[in-house]
Amino acid sequence: MQFRTFILRCSFLHMADTETIPREYSCDFISRLSHELLCSILERLPLDEAARTGVLSKRWKDLWKYTAFIDVKPLGGDSSRLHRLISGLSQLVRLHQAERIDLFSVKFTYNPDMHSQVDSWVLFAINKHVRELHLEFDVGDDNVAGDTDDGTRYELHPSVFTSGSLVHLGLKFCALKFPSSVRLSSLKVVTLHRIELAYDAVEMITSNSPLLQQLSLLECNRTRDLFIPCCPKSGILYSDDRGEFL
Repeated sequence: MQFRTFILRCSFLHMADTETIPREYSCDFISRLSHELLCSILERLPLDEAARTGVLSKRWKDLWKYTAFIDVKPLGGDSSRLHRLISGLSQLVRLHQAERIDLFSVKFTYNPDMHSQVDSWVLFAINKHVRELHLEFDVGDDNVAGDTDDGTRYELHPSVFTSGSLVHLGLKFCALKFPSSVRLSSLKVVTLHRIELAYDAVEMITSNSPLLQQLSLLECNRTRDLFIPCCPKSGILYSDDRGEFL
């Protein structure tokens, strides 16, 4: 719907302004827009619809490959749409041209068979110096069992733990296994939801994130004890399941 509305608006503007458009752009009104504005428009469209804008004109053909905001949120239980979005995301990862991305966010029910695919997305984001990374699985699916078996969860790729660009990290229904070296020099905000953490996980995060300001734990460690340093690092706000600061 968003895509169709956008096309209709562009068509209307084209018809209203044909007399002022140079001859070479007489059938391509949107080619007059700046590169930044075109990319801004694409970032507000769902990924699959953004990719389809390549048919609008030669100016648009490759613009979707330069997006700095990648946000995949399937709506409802339409499995065919989810498949299209995942395929589109994998294609974007292969073809993306920009040097950096500001946001990489995916939200859908995770299947263990997707582990290698998700790993490739995460590596892509880290290599693109991502600032904000969100991996939120099991969203809106009430049929997923509330067990603690990490085999059913996505195990976060170790490259995340040494990212120098990451500022905001949000994880849901993932498994964390810390490598021997952890250094998150830019990290300021961490939100962990439905994650079974190792006993010393909080200390590992706080002691290796010099700029950390806020750590939120939501429905974590239902069956395991978790150590919270009695003298938490100065300036860090800890919040619980209710969003209240500790």
